[in-house]
Amino acid sequence: MNKLIEYFSVEHDTHRILLLVCSIFLFWNIENIVALTIDYKKGKHALTNIFFVFLAAPIQFALGYVLVKIIHWENINHIGILYTLHRVSMGFAQLIFSFIFLDFFEYVYHVIMHKVKRLWMFHLVHHSDRVVDVSTTLREHPGETLIRLSFSTFWVFLLGAPFWVILFHQFIQIASNVFVHSNFRLPKRIDKIAGLIFITPNLHHVHHHYQQPYTDSNYGDILNFPYTGGPGACCGFYNPSQDLANAFKTDANGLPLINSDTWASGNVSAEGSNTPYTGTLDPRIDWT
Repeated sequence: MNKLIEYFSVEHDTHRILLLVCSIFLFWNIENIVALTIDYKKGKHALTNIFFVFLAAPIQFALGYVLVKIIHWENINHIGILYTLHRVSMGFAQLIFSFIFLDFFEYVYHVIMHKVKRLWMFHLVHHSDRVVDVSTTLREHPGETLIRLSFSTFWVFLLGAPFWVILFHQFIQIASNVFVHSNFRLPKRIDKIAGLIFITPNLHHVHHHYQQPYTDSNYGDILNFPYTGGPGACCGFYNPSQDLANAFKTDANGLPLINSDTWASGNVSAEGSNTPYTGTLDPRIDWT
């Protein structure tokens, strides 16, 4: 634990950039083998999304500097929730409490970006990507970068966590964000287990669906709690992938049937009867 604290107690901007690049490289190549969508120009698509990085970079660096200064000031003056909770003042307990706290408020921020119309206009740039893959992680309007980092600075100010905890959370967040946007799905059995705790590509792809209510679900950042069936299941967490069945219906030409009232085979209709669907389905439903 001491080595972990020692490593993350120092700013590692180059290490974070390296982690982002390595994560993109790894999942990019996995996409090349098991991608869901293949009929698009992946390189051109990535270049379009990389362009957003350069637009947001000045804001990222400026607010990142402010965030670091706030963290150091708080740690010196012992300000924040952690300093009022003596039971979580030690390393491991402090890490777990802070990680859950920060992740939960990332969820709160995400909900706000969807529910407040003027903020949604910024966040829509991210959701407007027609193919979700690793490069979608980079697609963020500079205005949202400003909003997101302002929210993050406020959450960190409330928490009063030491620098190493914030940096540890950011490292996990970087790899997780690239992973969940990847253009592939986990096998059903693995996703069913992992999805009880973590956001997976299967779950996040539901969030990137072009239709409601799927877009307003699975808001989680890294953690997926409270999960479905749990004591606190609510608020758009872990929206079951099977609810997407209708969206995978197709006509004879393979085009989606958007306004269909019949559920796919094995699902219960709105009227409560079990009506089998005998039409054609997009084969990717088996990976949902």
